[in-house]
Amino acid sequence: AGSVADFSVAVQTSAASTQMSATYDLNGLSLGYATNTSGSASVAGASYSFGDLSVTVGKASGDAQAVGSATYALTVDAIALSATASSDSSNSISATYALDGISLVAKAARTAAGVNSNSLTATYTSGDLTLTADDSNTVSAALDLGNADLTVKRETGTTTMTYKVSF
Repeated sequence: AGSVADFSVAVQTSAASTQMSATYDLNGLSLGYATNTSGSASVAGASYSFGDLSVTVGKASGDAQAVGSATYALTVDAIALSATASSDSSNSISATYALDGISLVAKAARTAAGVNSNSLTATYTSGDLTLTADDSNTVSAALDLGNADLTVKRETGTTTMTYKVSF
């Protein structure tokens, strides 16, 4: 592995295969290529970021088409928003609110296969105590006791308590 200016190369070899990669970065434009001799797999990609918008495209040797995506991310005060759309019909959007130890995260996504998912998570942190609840009715409380951690979790009708000690 090595780097010169904005060009990086890495090679790893074993008895079964050799993996090689190279990346080049120039003024926000990143280009990359990687290959693995085991199974003759390779991937090439590029990304470019300007301001709050990032655009990527990549193609793996086994895929019929390249996949491109665009992500727009913006933070205003205590609110962070992110949206991603891809050429393979997948997309996602998320919103995060964080202020004074309270964090709310809402996410919605659709996979390339058309599967939709939504989630909502709330977290409160005060000192060494963290409380978390989500839309799947999972609630947990974690307390950092220095060299030990105490966690209580309620998930799908089952409550578990874990006490871990570090030495």
